[in-house]
Amino acid sequence: MASRAPRRLHGRSFVAALSVVIGAGLVVASGVGTLLWLGLGRPVVAAHPLLAPADLLEIVRLALFVTGGLGGVVALVQPRRSLSGVDPAMINTTARKLLPQPAVEAATSAQLC
Repeated sequence: MASRAPRRLHGRSFVAALSVVIGAGLVVASGVGTLLWLGLGRPVVAAHPLLAPADLLEIVRLALFVTGGLGGVVALVQPRRSLSGVDPAMINTTARKLLPQPAVEAATSAQLC
């Protein structure tokens, strides 16, 4: 059985490209953090006690809300973008095949924005 060759992305393997992107992201993040720390006058970073379990749950809850909101935006925008290049006549033809006739007439008479 022949082994599959690794996928190439612009002359690089996927793992090499991914490691370059992650490395560049770490360099940029650490550079921005350092510049921000220097710009704020080198403030002393004090050690804080561990967070209480209630605080950790609030952080997790907030992260899930943000993730769900972003996922909702993507779910609402993606179908609209995928239909933006579709010919309306093709949609009407497909609708006539799949839907009952009154639903097709209502959909074709409505103005799509």
